[in-house]
Amino acid sequence: KNLLKIISIFSAVIVILVAFIYFLLQELKKRKKLEAELTKLTYYDALTNIYNRYKINKLLSKNISYTKRHQTPLSIIFFDIDFFKLVNDNYGHEMGDKILKEVAELISNNLRKYDLLGRWGGEEFIIILPNTDIKNALKVAQKLKKEVENFNFSHNETLTCSFGATQFQTDDDIK
Repeated sequence: KNLLKIISIFSAVIVILVAFIYFLLQELKKRKKLEAELTKLTYYDALTNIYNRYKINKLLSKNISYTKRHQTPLSIIFFDIDFFKLVNDNYGHEMGDKILKEVAELISNNLRKYDLLGRWGGEEFIIILPNTDIKNALKVAQKLKKEVENFNFSHNETLTCSFGATQFQTDDDIK
């Protein structure tokens, strides 16, 4: 009888322990999911799903440090959509948002895997080009300019972007 009671109590404790461990694992999954969502919100632009300004600044600092340490070239390209206000005025902000997404995707699809694209603000974007001198950065900018001009955007009108490129100099900093 005592052995049966001990086995019953032991079984109950095991069931409670298993339930508790299951509960902890479920909570851990929820926390990991929440952490992933927070990370995405912290580092990615909610509209275009590319890096936001906060993250791109961190990446730029990291690339500058690497460039200084290893004396490799580093270039950046800034670009913005020409007359973007007219897109919003003529087609509405929903279409403007769609165009921003399309531009981000188009540019992203035409970069190397290790190039870094971010939304600087509004219709302004930045591309960090590790191991790239100014000559090649200008080639990339020209290629992207043509890609944008030849793309069939949702509003069925031609878009253009203005691009500017620069190469990191040893006395430069993130500013």
